[in-house]
Amino acid sequence: MKKLALLFIILTLTPALTYAQKVTLTAPITRPSETQYVVTTITIAQASANIECAVQDGSNNETRRVTFVIPSAAQPTATVVGLVTAIDTAVAGETGSALRRANARILEYLRSTGYFAGTLVP
Repeated sequence: MKKLALLFIILTLTPALTYAQKVTLTAPITRPSETQYVVTTITIAQASANIECAVQDGSNNETRRVTFVIPSAAQPTATVVGLVTAIDTAVAGETGSALRRANARILEYLRSTGYFAGTLVP
């Protein structure tokens, strides 16, 4: 029983050593052209916020997801207070439901604080 417990401890404490297998691909995987972000999840806490976006191709197919973290050392002007203020501030040309308008405001805030370059399509 002690040997089994010891084996369990070793396997759980050293996953990098026991599960470090990888495959080198003979041909790289190519992604379709990624052309747009769509907000999927937003989490706001007192000191930080996480905004998860679906990355889509030109046909609105999701290719992957990316999470933007506020605050970030790479975007020092982005703050949680700034994000909340942006959610409460109208964006020129926004249309649709309250949720659609909130998503437009979040994306515009991310764009204006340097998380990505692009043109907002409200």
